[in-house]
Amino acid sequence: MQASNLTIYCYNILSNGVASSTNVETTATAAPSAAPQGSIGALLASRWLELATYREMVEHLITSTIIVGIALLIGFILETIVRSTCRIARERRLGRPSQLKKIDTLQSILLSVARYTVACIAVFKVLLLWGVSSQSLTVGGAIVAGAVGFGSQGLVQDMITGFGLLFEDQLQIGDFVQIGDKTGFVREVGLRVVKLEGLDGTEHILFNRTITSVSNLKPPV
Repeated sequence: MQASNLTIYCYNILSNGVASSTNVETTATAAPSAAPQGSIGALLASRWLELATYREMVEHLITSTIIVGIALLIGFILETIVRSTCRIARERRLGRPSQLKKIDTLQSILLSVARYTVACIAVFKVLLLWGVSSQSLTVGGAIVAGAVGFGSQGLVQDMITGFGLLFEDQLQIGDFVQIGDKTGFVREVGLRVVKLEGLDGTEHILFNRTITSVSNLKPPV
């Protein structure tokens, strides 16, 4: 009786061991076959996405470089045209200081407008290329323009008045004038300021927006 019980006990142990080993082998065999397929697929997908992203970035960088190069070329051409035109105008106005001053001022304004216009267009194109929406750019530009305009009201007023002084011949270099309580010879008429030289050699600098009236006086003997 004891021998038969021992035999049954040993048989149970052996049966459980074989079943366990069979399950382990089955799991070990199934796991590697499933894991590599999923991991390799994910790895290939991630690498493909990375390659596509890098390729797109390189294309954007090349296109951005081309846009900047074209903008620089256009800016150079515009600057050359403006300088050549103003140089010809200066050669035809020799001996007229007021006319030369107008030409120099006009050249400076045209160069600034050309540079800022080309630069803004190039930046706008590059930002659109990199995925920034046109609505965001428009709203952001309007906010920046409003802030700059609000902070530079005095500058804008000076420039508007300076245009009138320059191109309407209200003041000429060498005139003896009285502006407000300042009297002297006009030495410079610019977009922002008018410079007077008093009889005692004092230089008076008046912002254009403060000029409300000008009196042309007879030069002192």
